[in-house]
Amino acid sequence: MNIKNTFSQAIKNRSFFLSSIALGLVLFAVFVVAAIEIRPNELQVPIRYSAFGITNIYRAQWYYEFEFVIFAIVAALSVYIIALKLFITKTPKFATYFLWFSTVLLTIVLVVTIAIFRVISVVE
Repeated sequence: MNIKNTFSQAIKNRSFFLSSIALGLVLFAVFVVAAIEIRPNELQVPIRYSAFGITNIYRAQWYYEFEFVIFAIVAALSVYIIALKLFITKTPKFATYFLWFSTVLLTIVLVVTIAIFRVISVVE
């Protein structure tokens, strides 16, 4: 099955299309939060906490924050590709559920990313 036909069938399925839009909106929200919160500076920002060892808070340069955005992009694209593959294999209902579940997970990623950016802004 060609790609154009697959996308046209996916757009015709209303529930799959709406779940795709929801996933895209959450990804757009990650972009907006990153654009607002990421600021280049000379300070090192906290990136990880560990209860083990002498150092509890690990620090890195400010551009480490872009990894949260890259993770969201890779996760959303891979989920959408998998959902399209599921849609092709004549299981559009399962593909729609998979997209909604992934949208919820990406929303949790967004909330955690916002919390991390707030901690970083307090430290700065």
